Amino acid sequence: MSAEITQFYETEFAKNWEMKVQQKDSRLLPTVTTDSFRGKRKWYNQLDAGVMTEVTERKGDTPDGDTTGTKYWIYRRKFEFVRTWDEDDEMQLGSIALPDSDEIASFTAAEARTKDDVIIQAFDGTRKVGETGTETETFPSGQSVPATYPPGGPMVSMGLTVQKILRAKKILDENEVDDEDRYFVTSSQQLQDMLNITEITSGDYVNVKALVDGEVSMFAGFTFVRSERLPVDGNGLRSCFAYHKSGIRWADAGRSVHIDVLPNKRHARQLRGVCRMGAVRVEDKRVVRVLCDETPGVS
Repeated sequence: MSAEITQFYETEFAKNWEMKVQQKDSRLLPTVTTDSFRGKRKWYNQLDAGVMTEVTERKGDTPDGDTTGTKYWIYRRKFEFVRTWDEDDEMQLGSIALPDSDEIASFTAAEARTKDDVIIQAFDGTRKVGETGTETETFPSGQSVPATYPPGGPMVSMGLTVQKILRAKKILDENEVDDEDRYFVTSSQQLQDMLNITEITSGDYVNVKALVDGEVSMFAGFTFVRSERLPVDGNGLRSCFAYHKSGIRWADAGRSVHIDVLPNKRHARQLRGVCRMGAVRVEDKRVVRVLCDETPGVS
């Protein structure tokens, strides 16, 4: 049976691959202190603040004094990215390219996101301290701004507000954290919250709108960084963080990329990217957790 010519029209297809929308770079790595190590763990030494004593007598005995401090530890964590292709995949794809080089780019993007995840976990995670690194130290409640802040009014959870930002600033100020290199990491929802709340004065609104629009990145002494990877608990509370660059230490422990033929898998071709890293909160006083409600109808 004859067919119309339209049924013979050719269908064309792309021969290459495109990456779906995703975060491709680490946004938090430039905001923390970086280091490197090769063992399974590494310790750091912290010196306690000193105190001066007044001299009230002539030719008196010189008092004794010892150096005191603490140890905290960073532990290596290992992550991998694996793609495996059957020995016939390249042939059966025909003119479509095998996405091996594209998957290397995908590994690099995944590694960047993993760096941010490890840093985020260090903000308020349990850290190892002490002489042998077996003691644990949890994040103190006094370094948190609750979702219901400010106190004194109805106990209503809210999104991010100017009052919460100023409270985080006050905590860092009272802890004598350096004014420079302060950061505040939030999701896009928190920036939107600040435009919606009624407490903002006209002057605040202009500054916040410029922040949301990307025209400026500074507010209340913080450089704001957006991350959609901050944790949200079962009650819809997202943990945002105000911190000093010296408050988090991230350490690189090596990376490698392997492309191999696997004889035991019928000569399948495998790409395997490996990265090793760790992060730790340097000192509790340099980090503030700010809880923000993201449940519908809030803010």
